[in-house]
Amino acid sequence: MDFFYEQNFTPRKIYNFGNYFNCDANISALKSQITGGQISSMVISGISGSGVTHLLNAICNELADQNKKVMYITSRWMMYLTKKLKTESDKLKIINHFKSFDAIAIDNIQFLYRKAKRHTNFIFDAIRHFVSSSKLVLLGCSYPNKDVSKSNKMMDDTMLKRIDLRELSSHDVFQALKSLCVREDNIPDQLIYAISGFNGTIQQQINCLISIRFKSKVQNVKLNALSLGEIEAIFEISKYFPKQQFRKCYIQKELGFSINLEDRKWVILK
Repeated sequence: MDFFYEQNFTPRKIYNFGNYFNCDANISALKSQITGGQISSMVISGISGSGVTHLLNAICNELADQNKKVMYITSRWMMYLTKKLKTESDKLKIINHFKSFDAIAIDNIQFLYRKAKRHTNFIFDAIRHFVSSSKLVLLGCSYPNKDVSKSNKMMDDTMLKRIDLRELSSHDVFQALKSLCVREDNIPDQLIYAISGFNGTIQQQINCLISIRFKSKVQNVKLNALSLGEIEAIFEISKYFPKQQFRKCYIQKELGFSINLEDRKWVILK
């Protein structure tokens, strides 16, 4: 059991309300509840990329700032832990350790979906126990169709409040990407708009922006002096979004670009 006690289960400081950009109507009310000490146990659910993990960590960080003792873990780690439990005494040690925290956040509970009962029963029992003991329990689910919190074997729906996050809009993504840039980067808004408009995950969009920013500095390319088509030709934006390629017709019509079928590269039409 030494493994358990040596781990760092603090929330990640990089995630906070200041850089959270899902404009969900529930968020303002949630922040007020946290400030007023009225937050209750809940499930935060939404598709991957909607900000579930971000919001879960932001809540934990707000509580930690109020001198609350907070634990942030993932259900994958919980599953690993249950496989190490050999005796009822081991389980009791875990329960008692968890009870020493004011708030317990368990992320990615979709990982428990259709897992063997001998591994999940302890986790479900522990969550029910914490909620019934008036402990603050926060669950995060990034795949709503695998949301085990809706299962009868975990708990009654009335025991947990729910926040179902909507998918991030292009404007939400633009604001998030914009916050990652500093004035010295000289990244034009049209490039950020273009990246935020791709049908990809927020992580793909962030990776795309970071890569372009890094490569432009290494190659000494001034992004604000290029058209969007020229940026695509140099940095190949579309490779970051395999499910939605850069629109050929748009580039041809608006920017005078075409595809060279021999080497599959964008070229400028003279």
